[in-house]
Parts: sequence; structure tokens; C-alpha cells
Amino acid sequence: MWTRKLLLAAVLVFAVWAEAAAESAIGLRLGLQHTGSETGRLFSVPDEFSQIPKNAARQDVYARYGGKYITFNGRASAEQEPDGKRHYEKGVVNELSADFEVAGYEIGVGKKVASWGVGYGFRPLDVIQRENRQAIEPLDLEGAPMIMAERFDAYSSLTMAIVNHASYDGMAPRAGIYEGAAKYFTKAGNLDLHMALYANENEKMSFGAGMAAVTGEHLETHASFRFLPSYFKKAIWSASPAGSAQDERHENGLQALAGASWTWANGWTILGEMWHDSAAYSLREWNAIYSFAGRLNSLPTGNGAEGAYPGISAAKNLFEGSNTLQNNIFLRLSYTDDDFKPYISVLWTPEDGGTVLTAVADWHALDRIVLFAAARTIGGQSGSAYYESGSGSVVFAGVKIEGELN
Repeated sequence: MWTRKLLLAAVLVFAVWAEAAAESAIGLRLGLQHTGSETGRLFSVPDEFSQIPKNAARQDVYARYGGKYITFNGRASAEQEPDGKRHYEKGVVNELSADFEVAGYEIGVGKKVASWGVGYGFRPLDVIQRENRQAIEPLDLEGAPMIMAERFDAYSSLTMAIVNHASYDGMAPRAGIYEGAAKYFTKAGNLDLHMALYANENEKMSFGAGMAAVTGEHLETHASFRFLPSYFKKAIWSASPAGSAQDERHENGLQALAGASWTWANGWTILGEMWHDSAAYSLREWNAIYSFAGRLNSLPTGNGAEGAYPGISAAKNLFEGSNTLQNNIFLRLSYTDDDFKPYISVLWTPEDGGTVLTAVADWHALDRIVLFAAARTIGGQSGSAYYESGSGSVVFAGVKIEGELN
């Protein structure tokens, strides 16, 4: 996207400009990460061929500004491996938009974050942001270029957006497909009700709805669904070992989630959710992927055009979506007070016995200093998608120093 020098310049400009702004901040985030891999699994590759560094140090400088007419959120990042083999620098503009009012509508033009719907482990109505809610890295979300119009009253709101998830080839923008979405929200007693429509150039219009309710002082329940008249999956099982997979069109899919949480007066919360995502892989499709990966592993060991490692590394992309398998169960135990926010969670795919265990904690050590740490182990039963991913474990820790600019 932006070059490092351009983004650093933007950070400094906004830091000075935001000096008198009430809603602005600048921060520094330093972290160390270790990624452990498992050998002898379908998607295992030696560390020297992995696209993910085993050990890395990361630094992020970021700035946020929320004014009456302009919103900005951006960061400059650098990552290095201790042995010096790899080093990269990247600038990301998460949000940069002009905001104004026309005929009772709040209009936003530019790059914006739009995270919709209800759910903690997954959100079927998150049609624009499509956030991977299993990510544990504490980075702000990156938005998408859009024109958004919102209208509010005391109990309801209407949001409409035209979006293009553009990408960049160096500094040159590369337009994606155009997408349109609308969301209606209203309150009915203790119920929050959500309704959404979504369409793009390649898929038929989908629709969905959701609700959230608080009963008494402790119980919260939520549910949502989205019907998918058409959708696409990467048909990795249909590719030859040396070829690339094609997108395969499917019809009449469903994304649906139900969950509940109970919060005690002492700050502890237990959350449970279960969901289905037709856009993820079914157990039958995973078995076909399993066979495909077996064919990859029968190729000669190596990283050349005829070797196994390029295909295995490329195939690992199937683990980067919101969901790997269609059916998921999620449990989380968390604690919240003013300074300390830990949680532990487990994601389970019951059809094949895969598990993802995660522990995360943020500690507000001093006025502007937050210490954070996270650990994740990926595994479960042999033959399950998560077990065969070969990812093993991830551990990271660091410090965030952030201050408001008044």
C-alpha cells in the first residue's frame, strides 16, 4: 500500500494535527512471536521452507484521529527474524475517510471499517469486513474503500454501503469486484434486532437477520443467520499437484450461529456458541483435501518446481479463512476489570475432532502502558484438519505504549 516513508510522514503529520483533537491517539507496539511447527503431518514443511517465520520481532507505530469531518487510522510495521534471513516493512492505512451530513444522513467516503452483526467466534452478518474473529494478534482492523450512508433515530438505524475491496500491486491500486450491502437495526424491548442484505457482481443477493437479548443481570443470548443463494469455494481437491485450484460455485448455502453468555458480578463471563458455515469445507471436502495433500507428499522432497513444498505451502491458505470446517463449537471463559483482561477459549470441530486452544491476557500496567501475551496450540485428533495443518503452536508477547493527544 503506502511506502514506509509516506506512512511515517502521515503518522507525524496526524500526530501534530491531532494535538488539539479530543479523539486522537498515537502509540508504539513492540512484540516477539514464536511459531512452532509439527513434523510428520500432511501440511508440514521444514522451517527453512515455511512462509511463516519461526521467530520474529515486530514493531508497529500507529496513529488514530477521529474528527468531525476526517477519520484516520494507520500504522507502519517492521518485522525481523533474529538470524537476519527475513525482514519486511509495511505501511497500512486502516481507515481514511471524509465524513459529512446530507439530508439527515451521515455520509462517509473513503476507507472505513464496518463490522456488522452479533457473535464472538463468528458473525454471519459481517458481510463487509469479513473479520477472522479467531485471530489473536492485537492489531486494528483494516477497512475497505466504500461510500456509506447512515441514518439514526432514537431506537433504530439504517446503513447502506457500496464497497470495493481494492488491493495494491506496489503503489498501483487494483480494483476488486463491487459489493452492495444494507443493514437495519432496531430495538424492541430488551431485544436488539439486525437485518442485512448483501450482493456483489458474482453472487446473488443474500439476506440474513440476527438478535441479541439481555435477560436479568447475568444472561445474554444471541443468534443470527444468513442465506447464501450462491457462493464460491477454492476447490483445492480438484487441482493437480503441480496445478492451481479453481473457485467452485455452490448454491443455497447457510451461515447460522447461536450462543449465550453468563456474567457474574465479580467480572467472570462464560460464553458458548455453535455455528454452521456452508462457505467453509464440509467433512467430505476435507477428506478430498486430505487425499490431495497425500498426493502432494508423494512428490519428491524439495522446493523446486517438481517438489512437494511449494504446493503444500500454497495449500495451507485454506486454513486462513474465518472457518476451516463447516460445523464449530466455541467456548470461552473471560475476566474483565479496569486493568486486567484475560481469557481462555477452545474451538472444536466435532466432525473430525480438531481443536484450537487459546489463552490471551492484557494488563494495563501503568497509565499508558499495556502488556499483552497470547498462546495458542492447534491440534486435536489425528486426521483432523487442524491437526494436519502442521501449525502446532503460536506464542507472542509484547508491550503497547499509547497516549491520547488532547
